[in-house]
Amino acid sequence: MAIRHDINQRLAKSKFRSSFRLGGHDRAYIQKAGLVKIESHARDFILKFGYI
Repeated sequence: MAIRHDINQRLAKSKFRSSFRLGGHDRAYIQKAGLVKIESHARDFILKFGYI
């Protein structure tokens, strides 16, 4: 958990990362699909394209 906390702290300070904002359409999709489905899609994408 300490590693995750450290990463989150560093990301919070990133100007590049802080420039991204979810629009209304994105927030509505998250509400409709749910985080479990979005995480599943992200996992599938990472595995499909060999990022791990």
